[in-house]
Amino acid sequence: MSNIEQHIENFKETCRRHCDIIETCLLDYEKYRIAELLANTANSINQIRLSAKKLSVDNAAIIADAMLKVVSLAKENRLDLLPNDIDLILRANDFYYSIIQFSAYEILELLNSEFAIISEIAAELQSIAAPQRIKKVQSTVVKSETTSDEQQSKGILLEKFKYAIVRSVSTIEQVLEQSETQKEAIDVVPISQALNTIKGAAISAGVSKAFDLADAMGDFIRFLAENNVPINPYQMDLLLSCNRLFKEIAATSAIAIIDKIKDYSDYIDTYSDFLRSFLTEQEHLQPTPSAKLASDEIVPLISTVGASSDAASDGKLYYFGYKSSQLNDYSKYNRLLDATINIISNIVPISSSINNLKSLKSLIRQIQLDNNNILYNITNTEVLTEIAMNNAKKLEEIISQLDFHFATADEFLQNIKNRINTIYNGLYNFRSVAFGDVVRGYNELANDLARYSSKNVNLKITGRFVRVGSELYTLLEILLPQLLRDIIINNIEPPNLRKGKPEVAEISLSARTLSSKLLIEIIDDGKGVDASAISARLEGLINLISNNSGRIDISSEPNFGTKLSISFNMNYVLLKSLVFEVAGNLYAVQLLNCEALIDEKTFHKQHSNAKSIDMRKILGVEAEYIGKNKPVLLVNDFNGNIALIFDKFVGEAELVPTPANKLVSVTPFIAASSVYNNKPVMIIDVQKLLNISVN
Repeated sequence: MSNIEQHIENFKETCRRHCDIIETCLLDYEKYRIAELLANTANSINQIRLSAKKLSVDNAAIIADAMLKVVSLAKENRLDLLPNDIDLILRANDFYYSIIQFSAYEILELLNSEFAIISEIAAELQSIAAPQRIKKVQSTVVKSETTSDEQQSKGILLEKFKYAIVRSVSTIEQVLEQSETQKEAIDVVPISQALNTIKGAAISAGVSKAFDLADAMGDFIRFLAENNVPINPYQMDLLLSCNRLFKEIAATSAIAIIDKIKDYSDYIDTYSDFLRSFLTEQEHLQPTPSAKLASDEIVPLISTVGASSDAASDGKLYYFGYKSSQLNDYSKYNRLLDATINIISNIVPISSSINNLKSLKSLIRQIQLDNNNILYNITNTEVLTEIAMNNAKKLEEIISQLDFHFATADEFLQNIKNRINTIYNGLYNFRSVAFGDVVRGYNELANDLARYSSKNVNLKITGRFVRVGSELYTLLEILLPQLLRDIIINNIEPPNLRKGKPEVAEISLSARTLSSKLLIEIIDDGKGVDASAISARLEGLINLISNNSGRIDISSEPNFGTKLSISFNMNYVLLKSLVFEVAGNLYAVQLLNCEALIDEKTFHKQHSNAKSIDMRKILGVEAEYIGKNKPVLLVNDFNGNIALIFDKFVGEAELVPTPANKLVSVTPFIAASSVYNNKPVMIIDVQKLLNISVN
């Protein structure tokens, strides 16, 4: 193994070990605000950062540097981490988490080619540590004693750790005993889930010894499964002994767990060392053929269009927290669940604040009665003075309470909005997958196809992090391998025939989104043939694309290569739009189609020759306009700008489109419908509208 490959493997192992710690500690810090959790987080980020720097790839450590700066400022109490800030750090952490499932070659390609994504994440993290948010360094000495709230929170985390052990050890014991009695391989998934539960609770509770033991057990079991290494009776007894040790730890009260861990410290170290030493001794072992994933084999990928894609979908990647279909990946789901619980918990103090405001209102009523009393005692100055002084105190107290409760309610309302946005974005992303999930293993596939046809090929993939609608996933799994196979077999020349070209042929596969479309391009530098011949050869795939509301354009030039441009409509995207009102109904125009938004007076002064379309006339509204100076939207057209005149401009919005319902489908230029501020909004297809108005 070369030096760079060794550094990459160390980098992957560091990410595998520390990304879990970062996620668990941040999620628990969000709940309990214990400073020690930030110290654990900063330490793990630094480990990833140092490992990334050893790769000597400039882009590897950019995100880790930004993460460490934010968490370090929060640890020093110079920055308050808001829920949205924590979500951004977790998204950055998921970037490193995704590294685990790449090959060494793909990691280098990803770090070198996805600079835009890396820069975007780093910029978002840097915005958290903006100068206006950083507090000045306090001159007072920080007390080392923990507050009663922190102590109580630590007690909760220890209880949580105890419960995690109780919940997990029975699963581990059952799976191990079943494997032992039935003489079959260990079922890795439930044991890994149970050990991950223990590890997460252990790191949050500050019980590092328990984390090390669970981590060593997990590595040991995973290694046996991946390499088809049979487990001997001694090793089985050792795993059961480790599990019984966790049982003993959980048998005590939460408050005494730390002491219990110290009592068993030597046993834990011994067990962990043995498991680790076994892995060190076995590093030279290579996976046996039966341990390979089916997705690495060539046969299912180049089979007929109707072949099942189940095998190719195993072990998919995930990017930036958008998890794959692996059974043990629940972190994104749990994060959404935590966000939901936070919203519910914020409703309680808001309700309390509203009740307090109601009680203040009754106090004001009492003061009004006192003022009426003044009128009845107008001749008695002593009574007047006493009532006036009491009322002044009451009013001062009410004003201060009103200020407090309004500020509190405002803060909680903002927090609820932030959490709802988090959940919305999370659920939105569940409707899509990363393009990298679709093309996983394609570099190996291209190499296999090239060897099969005695050719040299370099496949370059860009846009791995472009989101693809889940409804297109299965289609692309079938389509793209077939196109790649056709290009390599039929378009690329053998090395001895590539005159005037490099011996290694270049194929680029890229994905990007534009408005509501997914655009995929495949470009090669092969021999180039007549486009009609390619169309005839790919007739079955072209029909498949057309039947799924897609389009393919083929261009080819002799000796220079071929370009395939494929586009699909996607229904999961957010359409950035401008929303308008016409006769009380809402309509939206995609921002992509807009040139300018002006008022009617400006339009007549500056664009007197431009054609205008009265939306009331197009929609058949007979009533008069309410406003005099109406909003005018200039939209794109091949013959110049055309103006759409509406009643009122409502605002800018990101809309999730759905097919237009039956009530509006009779209007031919309505492309889709959506919801804006709990009201229905109809999305206008500008090109259809212009065609109708011209005719």
